[in-house]
Amino acid sequence: MKESFQKRGFILAAMVTLMLVAGASSMVFGRGSLTSSLAFHRRPPKTVQALAPQKDQPLRVLFIGNSLTYYNNLPHLLEQLASSSDVPRKLRTRLVGFGGATLHSHWERGEALKAIREGPWDYVVLQEQSALGAVCMVNGTRWITPDPEFFHQYARLFDKEITRSGAKTIFFLTWARKDTPPREQATLTYAYMKIAGELQAIVAPVGIAWQEARTGESELSLYLEDGSHPSSSGSYLAACVFYSVLYEKSPLGLSARITGNPIDDRGVIDPKKTAVLVDLSETDAGRLQRIAWQTQRRLTAAGGYIETPKPPPPRLPTLPTGHKPAIADLEGLWKGRIKLYQQPGTMELRLNRLGEVWKAEVRISFGGKQKDIVPTITSFEVSDTVTFFADSKGSNGGIVKFQAAFRGKSLSGIAEIIRKDGPFYAIGTWELKRQR
Repeated sequence: MKESFQKRGFILAAMVTLMLVAGASSMVFGRGSLTSSLAFHRRPPKTVQALAPQKDQPLRVLFIGNSLTYYNNLPHLLEQLASSSDVPRKLRTRLVGFGGATLHSHWERGEALKAIREGPWDYVVLQEQSALGAVCMVNGTRWITPDPEFFHQYARLFDKEITRSGAKTIFFLTWARKDTPPREQATLTYAYMKIAGELQAIVAPVGIAWQEARTGESELSLYLEDGSHPSSSGSYLAACVFYSVLYEKSPLGLSARITGNPIDDRGVIDPKKTAVLVDLSETDAGRLQRIAWQTQRRLTAAGGYIETPKPPPPRLPTLPTGHKPAIADLEGLWKGRIKLYQQPGTMELRLNRLGEVWKAEVRISFGGKQKDIVPTITSFEVSDTVTFFADSKGSNGGIVKFQAAFRGKSLSGIAEIIRKDGPFYAIGTWELKRQR
């Protein structure tokens, strides 16, 4: 990782609303008390009252994000919730978003900055990419980056522009992927609360509300089949949270059926079509409305922020024990499996000794239509371990460091992808057996 991923020192997360993993004591966020493991920042809550009321004008909100924001047209859902209520200031929104967008990519493109400056806005909502704008993979499984600094860097830049424009920043605290360990949501909560507290910005605790909603025995799914993007119910819950944040009022009783212009997977609105965006029963809508309001009330009562302990590091693969091989032990073809990329691959390593120099060739194949990776070996040495570096032009690119222990009939090791062009870190295991 370009920023501050150290060799083994990155951190995933502590639980915010459920339990602290890795052996720490459990804690509960909700209706009562918290253990001493969790503390709150006691600061005046950020509310709409910070802005001078203008009852003759709508509340203007700019959303900057990606598909987590534009699926089901979340900004429009929020507008319609406000329209179905008795609040004096209705809502007008604008969306700047595209698939996979990070705050970094929004900053580089410039469209979001232009929209902020065109204003005027009362609030600007910032939604970071689901992995906090970075890539972190362990044995081929993607995790939310345990180091949020890349996200925080661009959050600070945007907040400065938002403040200069006269608006206030709201951070859209998102949800973790379905069927991931609790520490994933805790990582998101830690990252958003940390930067919001630093900047004295507002937090829309959508991910916390999602977590609360998923703890009940409800058949209502907040996710689409991909386990990442929101269903119409998930977007509706997010809209209820934003309504609670902006108006400091309960959304209970607001419209449960909303129509509007649909948005495609790329984030393009079709102004010529009208579709049903949300259609919930009164019972289901009421449950989501209550969860949104209760979550926001607890956060407001806490001063607007939750302070979590610094998360423990994840378990990373380590190099097994072995012994120093002789030349004859290594020469030949080795074949086995590698878990470094987004899908497991078959790895072949051919070694020949030419005088005082080793000649090494590597091929990693995945089957199907995905191209093989045939990296160029830039260095190779044998000591107590077998270590070599490969310049990978294939999947994920970058320099790959391979290190292995010789264990008689096998080479067992770890591999790390090192890139200098962005926040990226990957580590995985590989094991090869000699072919006769």
